[in-house]
Amino acid sequence: MLTEFFPVKFGLKFRWEQGYKDIICETDSSFVVEVVNGGLIHNISVVMHVYKDIMALMELSWRIEFVHVNRDVNGAADYMDKQGVMQNQDFLVWNHPAPRLATLLLNDMPLTRTS
Repeated sequence: MLTEFFPVKFGLKFRWEQGYKDIICETDSSFVVEVVNGGLIHNISVVMHVYKDIMALMELSWRIEFVHVNRDVNGAADYMDKQGVMQNQDFLVWNHPAPRLATLLLNDMPLTRTS
């Protein structure tokens, strides 16, 4: 469960520091979307500190929308997650996506999906 909240926290913090003011945060974790959108929080004491950090970030002067996306159309996120694990890093920033990632991003876009 904790691993589902950390990318949200780090991603929001990074984008805030970059000056973004309008964010759509897509995740394949319906639990994260439910919790950050005001759902019931029970039995998540292990992630409470990360949850509080996310709530503090959400109170800053910007607009954030959390959206659940199905895992089957989230290939880019899966690829990036595996790259982070292989490089033994919690947070990676790519200024230019690798060719494989660019292809996955295009495949994840609803208007370009061929299947």
